Amino acid sequence: MNSWAAGFHIASSLSGIQKMKLIGYWIGSLKDDPYLPPQAFVGGMESAEKEQATEYLDRGKVYIRYRGYSWCRFNCGTDDLEMGSSLLTDGEWVWPQGLSHYVRCHDVRLPEDFIEHVKQNQTNDFCTLDVDALLKRPETIESDAEWINWCHENVPASYIKKLERYRIAAKRAYEELREAHFLDLETEVELSTEICRYQGCTNLAMKEKYFCVRCATRWGGRNAGEEAWSQKFSEFLDELKS
Repeated sequence: MNSWAAGFHIASSLSGIQKMKLIGYWIGSLKDDPYLPPQAFVGGMESAEKEQATEYLDRGKVYIRYRGYSWCRFNCGTDDLEMGSSLLTDGEWVWPQGLSHYVRCHDVRLPEDFIEHVKQNQTNDFCTLDVDALLKRPETIESDAEWINWCHENVPASYIKKLERYRIAAKRAYEELREAHFLDLETEVELSTEICRYQGCTNLAMKEKYFCVRCATRWGGRNAGEEAWSQKFSEFLDELKS
């Protein structure tokens, strides 16, 4: 188990709170995302288990609704509306609305303890589930620790290597684009002979300003080069198709 994953597990155990367990979260960015791609978990479930699981997942009761829709990490062309914008629950587990799509259409397997839970609760009627009460009870705070641990314990090493390679490439491309952006800005403004007042910065400040282009841009919230992360993430998912 990775040290950070163990940290998640220990923190959850020490809390003394029985948490609802999250399942079915997939990587959405190359930047500090603990989740992994669903492509790493294709295969391994029997047809009967898949049918039971997808039927169960689809019957979940809406737990939380979000404004934005999810999207299929396989880029299979499925409409985002089908992937949904909600989290569903059975009172013990919480999952994204589109999780059944991954199981049904991409043969993605789920943890054995969840499949066993499905088998034991196949006939449960979620219509009577009081979601408002769940949201108000502190013991039902959601935890993704077990899901993260399971994913990292069951992922092929090749996927981790690819992920790290793309993260390094994305960071490098980000820095290059960001630096090019700053150089362009410096040609557009007049620099003074004063040093930037941001602590530790040695760049020249802009004329009649207290800060250099880089620090002023950072404080202004501009994210030059951010598209590099998105582009490399798309390339990463495309490589996983092959």
